[in-house]
Amino acid sequence: MFCAKCGQPMPEQARFCGACGEPAIAEAGAENFQATAGANPAQAVPAAAVAAAPVAATLASGPSGMPTSKSSGKALASMICGIAGFFLILPAIVAIILGHLSLGEIKRSLGRMTGKGMAIAGLVMGYFVAVLVPLTVAAVFLAMPALIKVRQQANAKAAIASLRYISTAESAYARQYPSLGYSANLADLGGATGATSAPTATRAQLVIDSAATADVTPISGYIFSYTPGPCCPVRTFKLTARPTGNAGMRYFYTDQTGAIRFNDDAAATAESPLIE
Repeated sequence: MFCAKCGQPMPEQARFCGACGEPAIAEAGAENFQATAGANPAQAVPAAAVAAAPVAATLASGPSGMPTSKSSGKALASMICGIAGFFLILPAIVAIILGHLSLGEIKRSLGRMTGKGMAIAGLVMGYFVAVLVPLTVAAVFLAMPALIKVRQQANAKAAIASLRYISTAESAYARQYPSLGYSANLADLGGATGATSAPTATRAQLVIDSAATADVTPISGYIFSYTPGPCCPVRTFKLTARPTGNAGMRYFYTDQTGAIRFNDDAAATAESPLIE
């Protein structure tokens, strides 16, 4: 005996097809016809109708005799949401839910529904995004303080180097202009706007433009403040560096002695600890 729907062989006494679950009505219908015809000829079903039943079932199932199958919509939706999950995390969660639902649906269909590959693809992408994104965010969150500290240390080293650079330029300026002493401002260490590289009466061309404007434009996150002593000639000066925002934690100070001092809580002064 064969199943009228899927064409798979069935045991003679089987009531349902083991492959697709279809009731074994074809053979049972022929037997019932014989019994009914003998008991009550008026209610007998023509033999042609009984014989045509398997053929009709076969045609409904497809030209090959196998049952027609359809793709799971949930599986397709799971794959689409898995792809969208690479841009937004919420679709990744939806992909996981739909993937599990579609796999269960496909398993229960006993071969009448396809789309297992799409469901698995949606699950893989959904779990990948759902696990990777939180881990990445957590790693960045945990690493952020360390990264900020490294940047602050680098900015502090750059600030110390700039203090030494400007202090050395001030000493050279005082030697170049003995009647003026130290410069009246940081701009005098540079050159006049639009001028050539040759020094002028007050512009020494000793530093690059960034150092000459360090009291206005930050260098590596630090603003420098220059204060000359009484004129003329200027025999003393003070130069401080303060961090902008979270660019640094330390404040620095230097003067005509060339010693650099620091303070972690407020502006550094001549009494602050020396940089070792």
